[in-house]
Amino acid sequence: MLISKIGICPPMSKTFITFDLQMEKLLLLEDFYFIREINTSSPEKMNAKIELNADHPVYKGHFPDSPIAPGVCVIQMIKEVVMQHYHRNLLMTEAGNIKFMALMNPNHNPFFYIDYELSFPDKESIDASAVVRWESITYLKFKGKFQDMQ
Repeated sequence: MLISKIGICPPMSKTFITFDLQMEKLLLLEDFYFIREINTSSPEKMNAKIELNADHPVYKGHFPDSPIAPGVCVIQMIKEVVMQHYHRNLLMTEAGNIKFMALMNPNHNPFFYIDYELSFPDKESIDASAVVRWESITYLKFKGKFQDMQ
């Protein structure tokens, strides 16, 4: 089931993201990845299945002979899935711990999961822990904070 088509914006962009009520398109570059499903067991735990688009132009520069998903794009995906699921426009305010553990080559395997543990310390912020993985491979571990954009 295709839930949404999402793109990636440049990291640390001054362009703030707004989205329409249908949440169809969040960011500037289209078709970088697709959210295939989101599952929740509670408001604090969720899991998203993602598919990378191996034909996206970003891979012509990162890297032509061996495409690798840019780490900053994967971190952006972590935030965007939360934005999509909770219908909130978020800004990452803290990235306390990020560990890149394996390379993500969309030609070898375009699919992966993001497993989340979230907490909501107040109405405007979300603390997040996320693990990006596929089967026995862990690609990335993330701990950070998101804040509603005013």
